[in-house]
Order: sequence, then C-alpha cells, then structure tokens
Amino acid sequence: MDENQKFIEKCFLNLVEMGEITNDDFKPSTITDEELDDLQKKYNIVFPQFYRDLLQTYYFNFSRLLGVVDDWLIGYNEQYIFITPNIDDGLKNLCKYWDDCEEAYHFIENGYLPIGDWGGAGPLCIDTRGDSRSIQYDNKKTWTLVWFDHEEFFEAKEYADFKKAERPAAPDLRELMEWYFLGKYDDEYEDYEEDDEEDDE
Repeated sequence: MDENQKFIEKCFLNLVEMGEITNDDFKPSTITDEELDDLQKKYNIVFPQFYRDLLQTYYFNFSRLLGVVDDWLIGYNEQYIFITPNIDDGLKNLCKYWDDCEEAYHFIENGYLPIGDWGGAGPLCIDTRGDSRSIQYDNKKTWTLVWFDHEEFFEAKEYADFKKAERPAAPDLRELMEWYFLGKYDDEYEDYEEDDEEDDE
C-alpha cells in the first residue's frame, strides 16, 4: 500500500470512528491498473494519480458528506458534498454515469473529471489539464478541484470556455478529503461560530 492509499484508508476509518459511515459502507477495491488504463483510453482522459489510488483502494456506497470547507468568499463554512456516482461495483457505475449523463460526458470531453456536486450549487470536477505540481494553497487560480454553477456551464463549448466558468473548490482531491474525511477545519469553524455568537450579544 503506497502513501496515498494509506492516507485514503486513514480517511475512511476516521469517518467510521466519527459515526458518519459504517464498515459496511466500503470494501477493498479490486480495480486493476489495466482497467483504469483502458478506461482512460476509452474516454480520452488522464486520471490524476490520487484519483486512481482512491478507485483502487475502496469501493464505497455513500453519496453525501457534511464538512467544514475553507470558503474563499466567506471563510470557514459547513457544506454538503454529493459524491456521484457511488463506486460500489467496480467501474460499472462510473462508466454508466459517464455514458448516460450528457452533462458528465460533456465535461469529460473537455478535460474535466466529474466527481460530484458542490453543495447542490453545481457540478464538482477535477481539472485534469491543470498542473498539479504548481498548486498553491493561497492562489486559487492554481486549484485543480473546481465547481460550475448550474446556470452557467451549459454555454461552454470548449476547454477555454470551461476555464472561464469554473470556480475554485479546493486545491486538489486529497485536500478535499482532509476537509470532509478528517475534519481539518472543524476546530476553526467552532471558534468562528463562537466569535460570531459573541459579536451578536
């Protein structure tokens, strides 16, 4: 098990400890490198290494998590993330989702890997053409995990259009799991809420 997979295991076990999921909600993955390579060729897209490692670590059947995010507009904020689709049957659900959902296929055609929905506001995607080596936490223009407003992305025709419409969500998928699976900002959010209550008194 490599470093990414050890981190992913830690994330899932922490959700169990927190009572967010049970051991029945995930199981070891049997997806092979060959299957992922074939999938990349079929859809003409390159998976980031961390996403490959996630798919090869666990199948999972939960689709919603509540976590504290570092919102670039309003600071620390509680928000749901919706995971689409559940990876609970090899790559079958993933391929079906991509093939049947015109929206998802349109993203893939333009280098974006749809992985869910950002708090119900719009699709959450990995920009696979973004350079993961140049990600800077304090520069959201470098973030590779982005979301799109439901009302805006339909007019996008090519990658340049999507780049204009995208909005930053998190630096990358690993950081997002820090937020949602490990509660990276939970303490800061509690302090933030307490300060707000004191200001209201």
